[in-house]
Amino acid sequence: MIEIVITSSVLILLVLFLRFVLRGKISRRITYALWLIVAARLVIPFSFPSPISVMNVVDTTVLEQTVTQAPIYTPETPINVPNDDVVLVPTPDNPVTFSFYDVLFTVWASGAMLVGLWFLAINLSLYHKLKKT
Repeated sequence: MIEIVITSSVLILLVLFLRFVLRGKISRRITYALWLIVAARLVIPFSFPSPISVMNVVDTTVLEQTVTQAPIYTPETPINVPNDDVVLVPTPDNPVTFSFYDVLFTVWASGAMLVGLWFLAINLSLYHKLKKT
């Protein structure tokens, strides 16, 4: 699984780099066809053996150790779920704190929403332009 994520990420970065470097020099069809390679990589759940691979450079043992050290929650594992009726009010004795991951998730979610809205606006604009012509 880690290999698929790593190779897909490198392929996406490569396509973005090629689009930037070859902008205006190749047709739009070829530019969009590059994304078909990425889509195929994301859909195919296995890798073909190759002497030239990104995985030859990446040390996956460190990544696999990190994944295996993560806690595994089972149905028997107690999870502390706050009661919905309880409202935490910040006081000097009980300040509300945010973890780094809460802030990181909020930034990521905000960025994802902004990109989604931007994508929607661009597509609606294109739709109206195409409808006029």
